[in-house]
Amino acid sequence: MFSKKLGITCVIATVSAVFASYFFQYSQDDPADPHNTAPGARLVVGVLSGRRRRQQRDAIRDTWWPQLEAAGARGVFVVGDSDCPLADRCRLDRYSCEPWRPPRNAVGSQQQLRLTPGPVPRPPAVGIAFTVLRGMVARAVTSPLRSGDVTLETADGQPAAAAAVGRSPVTSEAASSDVKTALSPLLVLPAGFMGRLRVVSGPGAMECRQTEVPEPTELRVTALITEDGRHVRPGLEPLCWPVALVYTVHDDPSAADPSPAPSSGPAPSDPLDDPTCRRTDGDAVTRSLSEEAARHGDLLLVPGPDVYRRLPDKLISFLTWAAETSAEWVIKCDDDVLLDIPRILENIPRHTDGGLWWGQFRYNWPADRYGKWAELEYQAAVYPPFACGTASILSADVVRWLARNRAELTRFQGEDVSLGIWLAGHRVRRLSDPGWACGDAERAAYSRGQLGPARLRRVWRCLRRAGRLELCGEEGEERMKDEERGTRMREEESSGRGGLEA
Repeated sequence: MFSKKLGITCVIATVSAVFASYFFQYSQDDPADPHNTAPGARLVVGVLSGRRRRQQRDAIRDTWWPQLEAAGARGVFVVGDSDCPLADRCRLDRYSCEPWRPPRNAVGSQQQLRLTPGPVPRPPAVGIAFTVLRGMVARAVTSPLRSGDVTLETADGQPAAAAAVGRSPVTSEAASSDVKTALSPLLVLPAGFMGRLRVVSGPGAMECRQTEVPEPTELRVTALITEDGRHVRPGLEPLCWPVALVYTVHDDPSAADPSPAPSSGPAPSDPLDDPTCRRTDGDAVTRSLSEEAARHGDLLLVPGPDVYRRLPDKLISFLTWAAETSAEWVIKCDDDVLLDIPRILENIPRHTDGGLWWGQFRYNWPADRYGKWAELEYQAAVYPPFACGTASILSADVVRWLARNRAELTRFQGEDVSLGIWLAGHRVRRLSDPGWACGDAERAAYSRGQLGPARLRRVWRCLRRAGRLELCGEEGEERMKDEERGTRMREEESSGRGGLEA
């Protein structure tokens, strides 16, 4: 008896010690601790860029980039150190580097997406969100539902066909038998199509069993949709989906006649072993980046393939690098952004009171479960407050805290929402300011986003002329266009007169 009590006491003491250690570590590392702030250079800017985005980087170098040196600040373009070795068609989606292993079945054979039942009875989901991995024609649905309507839509709820959404009444004479009903019209779905298959009426009180999502072959199920509108990652809840999609795979899904195509034979079991899946331009891009780095000296190459899903890794690598500098403030922004550096430094907060995050914040932002912004890790319905991805600024103590704890930070779907989740439980003061643009906000004072190279240069010329970014909206840009057009015409006329006089 004494031995048993002693064992329980030891377990409690061990757990308490671990908790105390964990609490002590995080309380010591809390970014709100003002003693973590070190004086030094005022500002470091990290521009998250892609390996193939040289034109965007050059546009920034030709416009606001020199302002950094003039202000005693420093900037780097943050780029992945490698390409995804797989061609787009050989990935599960074009935003990641996860390989898609093609099925071995013959092209043109009729197949079904059916979610395998498991042992736990639960009410069914009312829909699935999916991505097409191999071009196909959606032909029919089968279901044990007694009655109901099924729709096939794009990810944003628009009709999947040009004329109307595919809709099919599902009926059954016996509840125990599945009935196959044709979709009208047949829908040609190209590889990369993101859609939803939903029961819009009729499931009633029917129950089915736990869903086990099959290995992605032609379709990848990204979420199950519940009656209350939640998008749940498959496997996280014991939900099920009572409708199967019947489809035919084709080599050319864009063909007008969706007739079966002949078999092309089995594909290699691993895309990495398939020569046709390898990208052929990676070496040329690497050589171009090496030349760019030698010429400008402003590239920060960070580990990992340069794909969208790795933006949180790219951000934390930059913040780890920035934490080693003596900067008091750190800006992260996209590579299609114009920053008014003097205005930012003029209005930068004088007292941080510990950690501070300055940007334009989004609140109660719903978490998407499909498409480019598919969130597969964070399971709440809405995100914590986060500064929109265009640009925002962090005080140095926050940056150092993130760098110290980088190994414990889960990577979520985007760098902006990841930062919001990472800092949600800490005493970081969020200073929301519409002067930081969310997207192409024309009235923003400090930044302007979503600018291609030509437009970025045009807005920059307007800023140099007008002196304030708020005056360089559409009207300001049009004035610049008119003035440049007039200057060009005068130069051409002058050149023509000079030729005649000669």
